[in-house]
Amino acid sequence: MLEVRSNLSLEELANANYESKKAYKVSSIILIIIGIIGFVLSITMMLYNDSSIWTTLLGISTFFIIFCSLMLLLMRPKSFKKRLIKENPALKDGVEYTFTFNEDSFLVNEKITTAESNNNIKYEMLKKVVISTNFIYLYINRLRAFPIKRTAFNEKDLEEFKKLLGNKII
Repeated sequence: MLEVRSNLSLEELANANYESKKAYKVSSIILIIIGIIGFVLSITMMLYNDSSIWTTLLGISTFFIIFCSLMLLLMRPKSFKKRLIKENPALKDGVEYTFTFNEDSFLVNEKITTAESNNNIKYEMLKKVVISTNFIYLYINRLRAFPIKRTAFNEKDLEEFKKLLGNKII
């Protein structure tokens, strides 16, 4: 059994959310390139007097693809912080996580100023585990992850944690 406490301030929580969403940057860059190609194609078609409704729709849709992709690409931790406070004002004081890792499952105790929750999660339910430079993310679905600060582990506990998860999902 391994127990880890990870206290996250609002700033750290926003950074953890931002870091876990960095994968969207590659997709948004690809969408921007596709959007630019489509936009240039629609302008070229309009210049050669092909002003059909399909050409107009192509131009409008590629403009929106570029706009939405730029918004996703330009999202920063500060915007995550604002969004987190808007969704749950109690997060302004941060979150305290206590993880208890057992052989077949782990318990997550999540405390914020107005509430506390306990989740018992079997390792088989984890979709993936991502170990970055600052955080370890335990994804329970594509969009929801429990962040653990890497500094919450000492080297021995981190190796034990990796060994424990190694047989289960990694």
